Amino acid sequence: MDLYSLKIIGWELSDHMKESLVMGSLKKALAARKVVGKLIIHSDRGGQYAGSGFRRLLDTHKLSQSMSDTASPYDNVHMESYFSRFKAELLEGGAFNSAEDSQTEIFEFIEMYYNPIRLHSSLGYVSPILLNKTLTQSYDYCKHYKAWAIAHHNNDPGPSWPRTPWGFISHGSSK
Repeated sequence: MDLYSLKIIGWELSDHMKESLVMGSLKKALAARKVVGKLIIHSDRGGQYAGSGFRRLLDTHKLSQSMSDTASPYDNVHMESYFSRFKAELLEGGAFNSAEDSQTEIFEFIEMYYNPIRLHSSLGYVSPILLNKTLTQSYDYCKHYKAWAIAHHNNDPGPSWPRTPWGFISHGSSK
């Protein structure tokens, strides 16, 4: 889970809890996101997170590891909250009919509901994907504005006045 947007970016499903399961999930997350700067991977104290293969994967990608304190679910509160909602919204007190059924329903919950549609109060009542899209547009706008401002400062016509997703930005008098 990306703690900024609450988007689930790497997940894997299997009939075991071995180290290879969490390594596969982390590899998917790394493939989905370009790591820029420092990145902390936080987990509970499960043995699969302390394995040599998992730690090698962290070292290879220059990731820092953080683990919860023993018997303290509060260190991993975001994932604890996610799994609470996962159980309440997906299972609704029931169980899956088969392994194939679980794979399909979990995929649909994460990729077709939780990430693109489910609103989060902590995100201002937007979905993780909408938040990421908005942030990307803002970042692109800021890069364009910086280029315009530099050109304008140097009396160079440069790029046209930057446009936001909401229209043009006014700069100057309305007279």
